Amino acid sequence: MRDNIKNNPATKGKTLEQFLEFQGSNLDELKTAISMSAAIENYVSKSIDEKKLEDYFMKNISNFNGETVTASHILIDTKGMKTQEELDSARAKIASIKKRA
Repeated sequence: MRDNIKNNPATKGKTLEQFLEFQGSNLDELKTAISMSAAIENYVSKSIDEKKLEDYFMKNISNFNGETVTASHILIDTKGMKTQEELDSARAKIASIKKRA
């Protein structure tokens, strides 16, 4: 990690500790995160066989290939619209988007 920070043009000249402080973290938190990640990886590699992994992937393939998109809001800018016809057109566009979604 120290080499990556040193060799990255965006963080060149900064130490690992400075980079972590900028991120709102510190060396102890990084060590804890690495330990937890290693423990999870170790657990998963021992408890999940290749077949289960493949089955999960195939059942959830849209999560991995970018096929699924989640949107909580779809906005149509109506600020500059002055006439009822423009607003009706915007409503029709909204209805069309909802129908496609």
